[in-house]
Amino acid sequence: MPTFRYQAVDSRGQTSTGTVQAQDAREVQRLLSQRGLMVQQVVRVPDSTAATAPAQPANMPEWESSEVSPHTMGFLMVQLQALLKAGYSAAEAFRLVSGRVNHKPLDQACAEIAEKAAQGVPISQAMLAYPRLFPAFVVGAIQAGETGGYLPDAIGQLVEYYENWRSFRMWGVPAKGCFLITVLSLPIVAPFGLGLIYALRQFTGSEVGNPAAGLGVVFQGWWQAFLQIGLPLLVGLIVAWGVWGLVNRMEWFRARFQLRAPLVWGYADWVRAQSLQMFLYHLSRLSALGLAPASVWELAVRTVPNAAIASSLAAVNLARGERAEPLDSALARSGMFPPEEVALVTTGIQSGQVVEMLQRLADYYHQRSQDSFRQTRMGLLRMAVLIGLLGTGIALILMYWGWYGHMIQFVEDWLGTP
Repeated sequence: MPTFRYQAVDSRGQTSTGTVQAQDAREVQRLLSQRGLMVQQVVRVPDSTAATAPAQPANMPEWESSEVSPHTMGFLMVQLQALLKAGYSAAEAFRLVSGRVNHKPLDQACAEIAEKAAQGVPISQAMLAYPRLFPAFVVGAIQAGETGGYLPDAIGQLVEYYENWRSFRMWGVPAKGCFLITVLSLPIVAPFGLGLIYALRQFTGSEVGNPAAGLGVVFQGWWQAFLQIGLPLLVGLIVAWGVWGLVNRMEWFRARFQLRAPLVWGYADWVRAQSLQMFLYHLSRLSALGLAPASVWELAVRTVPNAAIASSLAAVNLARGERAEPLDSALARSGMFPPEEVALVTTGIQSGQVVEMLQRLADYYHQRSQDSFRQTRMGLLRMAVLIGLLGTGIALILMYWGWYGHMIQFVEDWLGTP
């Protein structure tokens, strides 16, 4: 008979988890209701480790990218967490939010996930049918929460993640604005000096009878200089912007660039700390289940938002059975954690407090990510100022070069100097 892992709430509001054998999810709900428990989550356990991944579709989701904005995804996760904490089952939670999402494909997906969850299909497996909506790390976090019986808390981690990225985008608006202003104004201002030289040449070769005609000559000179300098500069900036957009769509590049971003101080450390905090959080929660370290490690790796960090952690293969490797050894081999942090986990294993030590590390990286995010916000403002200064400086240099670099030649031509 199949085994199901459940999370339920009793009449006093206390959460309990465990396993029960039944024919299907409906029978699990009936059995638990007889005990006076209100079921929040039911997940079928495929084997004794409860750590095998659901069947993977041919079209796998990208690790972190999604067509859903962080704002919309964050609002969805907030509602799901609230409903699950209130005692609703996962099927009911997705059914209730299906009409409250401001994204039509995501709204429809929630309704279909609710139907599958009511039939006993794990939420994480149902999400795999929508690779453009739910990134792989979101599916991994949901799967870890289902396996460990802490789905509301796992969704809470996703809520914080998406709220941070929504805030990051808002703080990035000044930098984007300065960049757009530079792209638009630089090709206009840069040819102005050379345009005046061209205008003076036309003045000396013709009689201008009124101010309007004089302004027309100035505009003609600027237009001639724009075709020579401004237009190639504008095309070059647009092409560079387009190439950056295409390259940035490559997830492997974006994930690695995030860890080496040179312009925004604190950004790389924020991304790294946030990713490791989520990894350690799930590692500690799953370790409390008594699963094999290899199973715990594999599940926790799938919850890491940054694809580059997840790839490095996934490269550490833990043996199973009699050759099983402890978690402290795996942390050391990953190269992501300094020796003193690995020693903390070693002490936890020796003292029987490995879960507590992993949680302490998760709390440390959570605080570090908050500190780094404050630095990142100031870094975004500094980058906006830097873009503005560089754009203004380049425009002024080209403008004055156009004037002073050609004035001597203009005077010589005007005076007829041989």
